[in-house]
Amino acid sequence: MIEPQGNRILVELEDFDLEENGIFLLSTYKDVYQTGTVVAVGKGSDMNGWVDVPDVKVGDKVIVTQTSGTMVEDGKKKYQIVEPKNLIGEVA
Repeated sequence: MIEPQGNRILVELEDFDLEENGIFLLSTYKDVYQTGTVVAVGKGSDMNGWVDVPDVKVGDKVIVTQTSGTMVEDGKKKYQIVEPKNLIGEVA
């Protein structure tokens, strides 16, 4: 299992049709965003005396940009390691 370090988040990428679920994007943005499930969250990073911990938890469905973070593969599964600022939103 891949464990993200600091305040990074490990997202398992998936095929999820945003429009089927009520989220509409301009056609120019459809290939920019990716959905996935949070599978691991780093312990946070120390920023001048306070710990910056991500606001998401394992199991949350999130939207990320495809160009942010680092893409990794583990077997047949694709993951993206991102920082909290690269999360576009959470799918409720």
